[in-house]
Amino acid sequence: MDLAVVENSRSWGANAIGGFVPATLVSIHCISVASIIFAGPLSFARPSGISLVLLSMVILQVAVGLGTRFRIAIVFPSYIAAVVLAPVCMSIAKELSARSETLPVLPTVIATIGLSSVLSGVFLLVLSRLKQSRAIRFVPYPIIGGFLASAGWLLTKSGIAIMSDLPVRLDTLDSLMQFDVLLRVAPGVAFALTLIYLQSRTRHFLLLPILSIAGIAIAHAVVVATSVTLPEARESSWFMASYSAERGDLGPFFFASDIQWDVVSSHLLSLAPIAFITAIVVVMHSTALEVLLEDEADLDSELRAVGWGNVVIGMLGGVVGIESSGNTELAKQAGASNWRSSVFAAATLGLFLIFGHKLVPMLPTLVVGGLSLSIGIRFLKEWLYDAHKRLAPLDYWTIVVILITVAAMSFLSGMILGFLITSVLFVVRYSRLEVVKHSLSGAEKRSNVERPASEFELLKRYGSRIRVLELQGYIFFGTAHTVYEEVKRSQDTEKHGALDYLILDMRSVAGMDSSATTAFGKLKKVLEQKEGMLLFASLDAQIEQLLRQSHVIDADNQVFDDMDRGIEWCEERVLHEWDLNRDRQSSIEGQLACFLSPEQCEVFFDYLVRTEAVAGTELAKQGEDSDTMFFLAEGQVSVIGELVGGGTVRYRTFTQGTIIGELGLYTSRPRSASLRADESSLVFELRRVDFDRLRHNAPRVALALHEYVVTVLAKRMRRLDFEIRELLR
Repeated sequence: MDLAVVENSRSWGANAIGGFVPATLVSIHCISVASIIFAGPLSFARPSGISLVLLSMVILQVAVGLGTRFRIAIVFPSYIAAVVLAPVCMSIAKELSARSETLPVLPTVIATIGLSSVLSGVFLLVLSRLKQSRAIRFVPYPIIGGFLASAGWLLTKSGIAIMSDLPVRLDTLDSLMQFDVLLRVAPGVAFALTLIYLQSRTRHFLLLPILSIAGIAIAHAVVVATSVTLPEARESSWFMASYSAERGDLGPFFFASDIQWDVVSSHLLSLAPIAFITAIVVVMHSTALEVLLEDEADLDSELRAVGWGNVVIGMLGGVVGIESSGNTELAKQAGASNWRSSVFAAATLGLFLIFGHKLVPMLPTLVVGGLSLSIGIRFLKEWLYDAHKRLAPLDYWTIVVILITVAAMSFLSGMILGFLITSVLFVVRYSRLEVVKHSLSGAEKRSNVERPASEFELLKRYGSRIRVLELQGYIFFGTAHTVYEEVKRSQDTEKHGALDYLILDMRSVAGMDSSATTAFGKLKKVLEQKEGMLLFASLDAQIEQLLRQSHVIDADNQVFDDMDRGIEWCEERVLHEWDLNRDRQSSIEGQLACFLSPEQCEVFFDYLVRTEAVAGTELAKQGEDSDTMFFLAEGQVSVIGELVGGGTVRYRTFTQGTIIGELGLYTSRPRSASLRADESSLVFELRRVDFDRLRHNAPRVALALHEYVVTVLAKRMRRLDFEIRELLR
């Protein structure tokens, strides 16, 4: 037989098993979810509910198999959506019954369920369209924990309700404590605890199927051993109720004319948490699938596929579904490798949909309710017990408060309270953070402009008139006022002297709201009263627009591309009053006089090459051999680096009276950057060949040059060391 045919057959077989095994378990979960929603006054419609959930998962499985990167992903009915929907649907049933005993209940209930799925799907599509899928990951952790803990409590209640056939409330507590009820619940609790324990010990993909089959087999064995008939066991709620194929038909409920849309709309806000939580869960499972399948997810694509699937489901009145990382892991371990497993999974769910009236009554409530109970206990353990050890006290108690609110009131109330608490915690915690990352004076923090010694000394003396505040984090009124207080302190301290220029470096600022402009406006007025200026560097376009609209930035204010340019501008202003001295002290003669006598200067000039460069001229190019040192007599030259991805960056700027390229002359290594004249400049070049002649013909002059270069390098290193120590304070 052809090897390709054999391999293809094996692939079909492995994917058939990989789709069938997890889909079988999902079918049981569908029954559990339907039992949660269609309980109490809606128990009569549970057969239709089971068919509805199964149909929803068939549609979503096809959508995920065709529309996502993870073609073997298995879908799952949302338990969290179910526990949010259950009280809403029961409330609708009671409200309609109070209006009229003959008023149909099921159409309005299914319309509400469908609307929750449509809203969830649309929300996912909007997030996908706006490319905001990753924003979900920034939802505060305590809110997620509070929602999941609340879902755990509601799932625990629902699991007990399925097994006891009684709602879990304070007024039913006496009935729940009856011996026959406890006898029905105890096996399901044992099943749930056994499942949780074994899953903590092993990740084997057959664990849940084997345990579910064992639970079903034991229940049937007990029935046989006690000589109780299956109909009697179903009557006592040991097994799921039987129903005919006709009762499982869905019918055109969603489009029925007797849907009470006023009742549906009155519960619209109660459905909002479902859309929000669904988005969180989809992102969480997609992240888990990335690790499981060793492939990076396109979150927007995942949200889009699941979103469209839920919109279609909702139009048919179906229940919200999601991708399941746990069941996908089961599919992978069972042999799933491509889209074929999704086809088999959808087909398996379809078989349960068609033959559900024969299969469902064979399931014991200890398995159906036990699955819900196991998920609920696991959520409660993770977010009430384990979280106490790993979360900060305020975060942990936020989870507890959300859980209590949901248990006492509703999921919507818990969600609103959770956001209020985390908003307050955000403000409190941010108020404790240092918004000022570094606070440096111009005497401590210099621009990347290399200046002659005379100007260096002037800036050392008068640089305190310049102050740089590097800001970080998110800026609102409270943190902006901290900046104002920092400036006031620096002005009142003799160490810093008069403050003429304040630069706010916004490079590390994540964002700013409009309230911060009030504090910045106040700061600007305080500076202007003392003839100072408020300057900004590295401004985001939106923040700059906000500052201009509030007149914090106007024609008199300077905005710089980066902090270095801002400091350079301020230094030039400080040095401006010393211009007469600068020309004399920065000349080539003055520069050489730093290390040579007048006689030695005459000798040294014979070894220099005079070069006049117009603005834009490249004196040296990155990557070329280094064989020249430059003495900058007039003008300005910048060291420009070429970036790998294109573009350039300024490393340093040199003004008249400085030397450039001295390291290359000594090391002979290729130049790490280019030298470009920023304006018309006059330079004197000392080339290697002339340098070698100088050492041979005038060794004393060469030695003096060596000492001068070492002195310049030492000063530059000391300056860098000083700046680093200031930044590390």
